[in-house]
Order: sequence, then structure tokens, then C-alpha cells
Amino acid sequence: MKDFVSLHNHTIYSLMDSLVRPSELFNRAKDLGQSAIAVTDHFTLAAAWDSLKYSKKTGVKLIMGCEFCFVDDVSNVNAKIRHIILLAKNHIGYKNLLLASKLANDNYIIAFKKVLPRLDWNILEMCSEGLICTTACGSGILARLINNRQADKAKEQAIRLKEIFGENLALEIQPHAMKRNAGDHNDFEDQSLVNHTLIKLGDELGIKVIATTDVHYINKEQWEAHDVEISIGTSMPVRAVSRLKYPSHEFYMKSREEIVRFFSRLYKERAEEFCDNTLFFANMCEEPNWIDPKYSNETGNELPEFPVKDQPDYSVFLDWWENQSDKIRNLKEDSAYLVYWYMRELSKKTPWEKRQEYLDRASEELEVIDFLGFSSYMLIVADYINYCKKNNIPVGCGRGSAGGCLIAYLIGIHTADPIKYGLIFARFLNKYKGEFPDVDTDFASYGKELVQQYISRKYGEDKVAHISNLNTMTPKVYARDIARAFQFGGNAKAAVEMGTAIADSIPKEIKTITDALEEAPLFAEYAESEEYAPLKKFAKDLGGIIKTWSTHAGGLVIGKRPLIECVPLRRDKDGNVVLEYEKKRAEAAGLVKMDILGVSTLDIIDNTLKLIQAAGKPLPGDKLTDYDANDPKTYELISKGDTFCVFQLGTSAGTVDLCEKIKPNCIGDLALINALARPNAKGIRKKFIAVRDSGKEIELLHPTLKRAFSSTHGFAVFEECLMFLAQDVAGWGMHEADRLRKLTKEKGKNPEQVAEWREEFIDGAVENRGLTKELATKIWDDIVDKFQGYAFNKSLYFLENVDIYTSDGKFSRVSTIEDVQPGDYVKSRDEIFGTDIFVKVKGKHDHGKLPLVEVELDSGETVKCTLDHKFRVKENGKMLPLWQIIKEELSIVVDSVVKNTAH
Repeated sequence: MKDFVSLHNHTIYSLMDSLVRPSELFNRAKDLGQSAIAVTDHFTLAAAWDSLKYSKKTGVKLIMGCEFCFVDDVSNVNAKIRHIILLAKNHIGYKNLLLASKLANDNYIIAFKKVLPRLDWNILEMCSEGLICTTACGSGILARLINNRQADKAKEQAIRLKEIFGENLALEIQPHAMKRNAGDHNDFEDQSLVNHTLIKLGDELGIKVIATTDVHYINKEQWEAHDVEISIGTSMPVRAVSRLKYPSHEFYMKSREEIVRFFSRLYKERAEEFCDNTLFFANMCEEPNWIDPKYSNETGNELPEFPVKDQPDYSVFLDWWENQSDKIRNLKEDSAYLVYWYMRELSKKTPWEKRQEYLDRASEELEVIDFLGFSSYMLIVADYINYCKKNNIPVGCGRGSAGGCLIAYLIGIHTADPIKYGLIFARFLNKYKGEFPDVDTDFASYGKELVQQYISRKYGEDKVAHISNLNTMTPKVYARDIARAFQFGGNAKAAVEMGTAIADSIPKEIKTITDALEEAPLFAEYAESEEYAPLKKFAKDLGGIIKTWSTHAGGLVIGKRPLIECVPLRRDKDGNVVLEYEKKRAEAAGLVKMDILGVSTLDIIDNTLKLIQAAGKPLPGDKLTDYDANDPKTYELISKGDTFCVFQLGTSAGTVDLCEKIKPNCIGDLALINALARPNAKGIRKKFIAVRDSGKEIELLHPTLKRAFSSTHGFAVFEECLMFLAQDVAGWGMHEADRLRKLTKEKGKNPEQVAEWREEFIDGAVENRGLTKELATKIWDDIVDKFQGYAFNKSLYFLENVDIYTSDGKFSRVSTIEDVQPGDYVKSRDEIFGTDIFVKVKGKHDHGKLPLVEVELDSGETVKCTLDHKFRVKENGKMLPLWQIIKEELSIVVDSVVKNTAH
């Protein structure tokens, strides 16, 4: 099989104009035996990180590029836009690709409610080194002129392109004969005319002609889903006559044989040449390891060092540093300055009689911070917070895991003494936690921009950018969009109402359309009907694709070098410079997100203080951050639920209800309210309040659990509870204990890792604390392992026996599924706490007569069910239907075999 490399392909980062995920692009290229593939999304390089990842995984070389908007002169905002593709050959070329993208974004316009970055001849000339240029599609730099019957001008511009790019220029033809008339969204296009004219120009000017596939979907049959995607992206119904359409269904990933077959009809002697020319250009391109900033920065850390030398007390610091112990003198300058800063504050903020305890804690924390290389991070955050305090910009007193860091308290990042309140440093940072800390900092809304301006001035505008958010096609978004696209109900108004009703019926915890089809009854009911069949028909192709970009509300990155040298940047509609990666990819690239959050509550507090001052009354002053202040009137208001506009206590009816039921009288009670208000604590609220109000002494499995649960009435309300448990029961150090906190994030994603931790925990409890293995196992199974389990699902055999219980869990009788009645109670599993619960049957759904299988468990028990019945699998902890388990050869948590599929 002869090789071929398509130099024009789009992924889902070409927003709402491609169905292709980077993984699919590279896997398909591998299947077709293609040695390389180009990624050339519309106006963005956002797919670079993912594409590099899948290139390495598949062994298919990535050629990184971009399809840009081109105008003759960017100063003309009304200039007609054409397309042009630039591909990076090497590191210089990639840096020029990043530069061209940034310059194009600096010259953006808004059209069709989108940001359209534009480059022109001057930018092309400036950025041409290391780049290959191709002339793009039917809307390309030459094709548009050809379609407008301006062949002579097309020739002139081809000559100019050759002068700039030399042999790095390719004229692009495509294996389809699409012809579309001019409309609101596109000019007239005739690809056959373009192909013929470009081949002729190539011969006249000595420019190589290449065939590209201009991929927008992987398989030909996906053309309809792509058409629906375009419809949604342009906010027009599928049946609208004037909307953007691709009349051809040929924008899928083709093999060399298909391309040769197409061009052989008119250019029989040259069809192979057009494919061979793609290899000529592909062979110019290096493996693009330089996409990863670690290529040019081996440390992998793009955070700048805090500019200690610019501090006004730098000379004083140097004198102090010189007189310290060898241990401190041997620290890097930023770490030493961190010690100097917190030592200045130690006597002001800590009780003298406990000075040594605070010194020891600070020393332990510094060892971790310095080991991980995070000293500059701590200084940078503290610096901009203190800038606000000095300039009367309201700033929050701090929240999140940073509250467990004494050093953060001492240098002003937050205002809660972690030793006084028993907060854990390892929850914030530990030697096993490789990622950067994440300090969320709240500022008054008007002050947020001032802080960002300060950071830009201090570190350089070219080193600071916002980060992006990716807004994807979630089940709720999908339901609304499909309803509008197909005008469910017959008109636009009815479609909006119906789409909203379907979307609102999907529980928030359902994250994929596949799950919605199985677990959201109203959505599934509509999807299965003939009238609303598009809901199911396009779910696989459209589910989870990227719909829009947005700018993170408070996320900034600060680089140690100009960001344009290593990562792609864009402009948003407000003109902000934004990284084309969201948080996860930004951090993978070595960048660190700073959270600069605008909170209107701080504006309210600030304005209130100004009103008090204007009235000539005394200000509350330090009482605002005096957490032990005995203020009965305040607690009385909170206990009445009078918390409207109170940050985190008046944000929802559920939180207000908790305030009324818990009736707080200290800061610890407020912490409990906040913790219980979180969605994942929903299942324990009633039990917690009942136990708390009963006044009964807590019964713990073992005295070693006292520190973990005595203040929370035996409930694991805080993640720190698990960390204390790991330390006290298994003898783990606090840094190791943080692994149990991470267990709460796993939720079945990594059962092998959880099994390993379970064994270590039990062994540790036996060896370090002298517990019996049985008791240690019970503590893990009953307390720690509360995020795994089993729940009933649809479609058991109608004569299958089920145990029926009373509402308080007492066994009542055995009943067949057929005879179970609404109001009966059946045993289920609390997925959060891993305990048996008894739930009332609300109703039964008849799934009709479906084929049955009989599943035999290791215990010898058999269960008859349909292939749709779900079991939890070992490989990823998910609940999956039996048909998928069989197909993918997965293992059920309780091992089973399909005994007979003939029922």
C-alpha cells in the first residue's frame, strides 16, 4: 500500500464544523497506513496538545498547522476573507506559527458572532521561515479568486506566495466536485473549476500540486451528523434553505486509493503524482516534540521566579540571610525570602508561649514547599494579595485547602490560623502531590481587573494570559440544540419549550448523552419515538463535542518567558489575550493557573463599610476576621435562615434549611453547614442532624477513630476526616494519608489502585496499631470504601424473585418482579456510603419482551436479566450494560459468566 499524507484536516477544535476527535483522526490514519497527518483547524492551534499525545500513541507523525483567515491588508476591516494553511516544518516554523496566530488574533474582527483572526501579506512575510503554505479549500486564497472569475489575479497572488515560500508552497486540490451557490454564509464555490485552474497554474509556475481530503468527519455516513452540527453552530433549523451547507458528502477521511480513483477520471496520468507530492512536503517536517514546552525547558516548569531583587527590603533581606544557619543560607533565593517573610510575621500572628510549635510547623511546611519548587508560587500569590490590602482593594480572607498552610497564613494569603483550628497542611501540599497548589483568591468585582493589571505590569504583559474553558455538548445542551435544529413541536417557540422540558428532566449528575438515554426516562422516551428520533440518531456523533470557547472567570497563567514562544494564544470577544488551552492542558504544559476571582459579596461588604463610615459610626474592624468573636445576634440571624446575600450561607434553599436545622453558634458549626451543603453530602444530611440532635454518645468501631470523627458526630463530613483516620488507624504519615482524600475523586476510575491502597491500609492498621485484620478490614469496608457499590437497574426477568422489606428495613416477603407493587420497599445500595438502604418503589416500566440471559455468579447464585441490565465492572468501576461487558470482555465486580443466552 503506497503512502499518502493529507495536509488539510479538521478536529472538533474547528468549532461546530467537525466531528473528528484528535484520537479518531490519528487512529484512522494508522488504519489507512498513512505515516503522517496534518491538523489544520479553523483559526486555532488548540488541538496541538491532544494531537501530539495521539501522534505518539499511534506512531503517526503529526504535522501541526492552522487554516487562517487571510486578507490583503488587515487594516481594512471590510476586506473579503479567504483561507490559507500554514504548516510547521520545525521548531522555528512552530514558533512562527504561534506568532502568526497571535498576530492574526491581534487583528481580529467579529463576524457571525465569532472572533475571526486575520493575517495579511505582511504577516506572511514576517512569519514564513520554517513554514509550508498550502492554498486551502474552495474558500482559499486562490480558489475564491478563481470562483469569482479572477484567474489572472489568482496567478499574480500565486507568484507572490512563491516569492515568499519558495518550494514550501503547495497548490491544494480536493477529491470532490462540490458546487454551491452564494449565500449568507458563503460565496459561490466550484471545486472542479478550482482543481482544473490550480493544476494549470502549478504547471505554468513550477509549483507542486497536492491532493488533500479536508476532513470534517471520519466516515462518509457521518455527513448528516456533520450537517446537523453546522445547523446548530449557525443557530438555524436543519430545514432552513439559506443556511450554510456542504452539498457534497465527501469530506470524510479517504484512502490514497479513493483519491487516485477520483482524480484518474480527469487527470489519469497525474493522479498518483498529486498523492506523491504530499509525501514531499510531509518529509520536510520533523517530529513536532517542540509543541511540548519541555522541549525547550527541561524543567517542565513555566512559572517565573518571584523577583526578590525588586523588593524594597531586598538589602535588608540580604543582611538577614547572611546571618542565618547553613540550612537557610543554602536555600535558593526565593525560598530564603519566603522564610524571611514569614519569620517577620511570626511574632505578630502567633502566641508567644507556642512559638516553638509554630516554628516547627513552618519548618516542616517549608521543607515540602522548597522540595516541590513552589516557593515562588507562594510569594507571587502573597504579593498580589498584599498589593490589594495596601491599596484598599477588598480581598477575601481565604478559602480552600490553603487554609491548612501556616506559611500561607503568616505571609497573608489567608487569615485562619491552621494550628488553632486543626487544619492539615498535607491537604494543601505534600511530597506525593506533584501538581502545583491551587489557591482561590476572592476580590471585589471592581478590584479583579486592578489585580490582573498589577500582575501584568510586574511580570510583563507578554507573559500573562487568561486560560480558556471548553464548553461541550452536554446532555442538557444537546437536548435543547436538537429540539431547536429539528423544530420539535413544529415551530421555533414550541421547540424551545420542548427542548427545555427534556433538558430539565435530565439529572445534573448525568454527564454523557449515552447515560441520559439509559437513565433519564423522559429523554429516553422521546429519543425512542419516531417523531423525535434525531435525539438518539445523532447522540454518538455530537455528544461531548466542543461547542464554544469561553474565558475562565478568574484563571490567569504567568509564564517565565513570553507565552507566545511556547503555547498558542487567542483573543476573546473582549480583546483579552487567552491561552488556547484550558486548565488541565495548561498545567500539563507546565503553566500554573492563578485564580483571581471577582466576588460581588465583597463589593457589598465594602459598600456597607463605606455607608457605616459615612454615617459617622465605628467600623467593625478586626471583628470581620475574628473567627472566635462571640456574636449571638449574628448566629441568631443565621439560625433563623435570614442569610439572603450571605456568601455561601444564602446561596440555595438547601443551605438556608441547614442553617435553620443546625442552628450554629460557633465557626465550627458554619464549617459543617458548608460541608453538608455540598451535593455529595446530600445522602447524610438527615442522618447527621438526627444524630447531632439526639445528644447520644457516638459509637465508634475503635478508639483510634476518635480524632477523625468526634467533632463530626461519626460522619466523614470533611476530607480531613479520612486523612486523620489514615494516620491514626493505619499509621500513615499525613502526606501518605492524602491518598485517602484522593480516593474520593476516584469513584471507581482506578479499582486496581484502590485495591492496592486497601491492602496497605489494612496491613498498616495491623502492624502499626495492633488492630486485628478483621477490624481493620471492617473500618475500610464500612467507612473508607463508601464510594463503591451496586444499584438495581432496569430489565430483570419478570419472574425473578426479589426480597420485599418494610420501610425500616425489616424483611417482609419474597416477590417476583411482576408482583412488586408501588409502595413496596426493596434493598438497594447507597453509592456514597457503601451501605444497604431501602427504597420505595415508585412505579414499574414495561420494557416489553426482550431476550434473556442467565448470569451465574461465583457464589452459585444466578440472575436472569436482559442484555441491558447493568453490572459494575472491575476495569473502570462504572455501571455498564451486560451487552457491553460481553463485547469488551470486561469483568464484573462479582465475577460471573453468561450461562445461557438462549432464554
